[in-house]
Amino acid sequence: MKLPEFEYFSPRDIPSTLELLSIYGARAALLAGGTDLLVRMKQQIVKPEVIINLKDIEDLRGILKLENGSLFIGSLTRITSLIDSPVIRKKYRGLWEAAEAVSAPPLQNMGTVGGNITQENRCLYYNQSAMWRRSKPVCFKAGGTVCNAVK
Repeated sequence: MKLPEFEYFSPRDIPSTLELLSIYGARAALLAGGTDLLVRMKQQIVKPEVIINLKDIEDLRGILKLENGSLFIGSLTRITSLIDSPVIRKKYRGLWEAAEAVSAPPLQNMGTVGGNITQENRCLYYNQSAMWRRSKPVCFKAGGTVCNAVK
């Protein structure tokens, strides 16, 4: 399966990203780790006209303890960074355990916090190729009247 055609932008800061989003709106998709978006594009589940790559925006990366005692976790922070963080492991045990439960190490190394929070439903029926989906009744998520996963 190959990716559909799209226009590609790779801004280096948040203001530039927000400007692109104001121009393209719902026609754009944000790319960070890509473990969800690129697969869904190859399966023709989503067909954004524009991809905005977030990888070069350093302000969206990292784990920082702020002066007020709270914790900042950037949306581009890798899942592996949460697992490897002594602060997360000691003081935010539930978050650490959730990060450890995410997939397998290769995807933890690639996947981001923001991507995993916004990840689409992994429905076994909806998240299939376009050809496979045509062989089943159209599901709720695709605008149909049935849910193929829940009887």
